[in-house]
Amino acid sequence: MLTMLSGSRPPALIVCWGILQAQVLAKYISDYNIKAIKFSPYEEGRLMTCGKDSVRMFRLKVPPLYPVCIDQ
Repeated sequence: MLTMLSGSRPPALIVCWGILQAQVLAKYISDYNIKAIKFSPYEEGRLMTCGKDSVRMFRLKVPPLYPVCIDQ
């Protein structure tokens, strides 16, 4: 399960929770604007965020959450 805490401006806190034991698996503080966040339907352990002037992909690697570059 994912939660995102954000105000009207960055930073935003992304938290990935384990549902079986209700524990925090990974968290990341983003300096970018985030409007939506979703798990990738194509790659396990990846999630995408999008916001104003920002599209980011993250790799879930317990414990941290790593941003991954998107090739253009």
